[in-house]
Amino acid sequence: MSLFIQKIILLCALILLSLHNIHGIHVNIHNSLEGSLDLIVHCKTMDDDFGVHPLHPGDNYGFSFNEKVLFDSPCSFGWNGETHSFNIYHASNLRKSNCDDCNWNIFKSGPCRIQQHGDPICFPFDN
Repeated sequence: MSLFIQKIILLCALILLSLHNIHGIHVNIHNSLEGSLDLIVHCKTMDDDFGVHPLHPGDNYGFSFNEKVLFDSPCSFGWNGETHSFNIYHASNLRKSNCDDCNWNIFKSGPCRIQQHGDPICFPFDN
């Protein structure tokens, strides 16, 4: 086999490996609203709209996507006529998004990210 063909095959193999090794992020949202309220969740990314999902008290909703640089995943949260928004995943803000499996509890005061070790990190809504 000629050296040129070997290099082409190697290049193709490297391209296939790089496409296969895409880092995935999973976000899980838990309805922790006080007062046993239903939560309406609507999340999206640059590429995908994950739709509107009603969550009863204690219910979860999750979605996955491929990590991208400077990537936002805004979500809106609604209950009893109130609507709030929050970037549930923001790659340039590691304090908010330093996770591959991002687990969030949604309270009336704002979302709290559950950590594997230590206390949850809570944030106010963006609006």
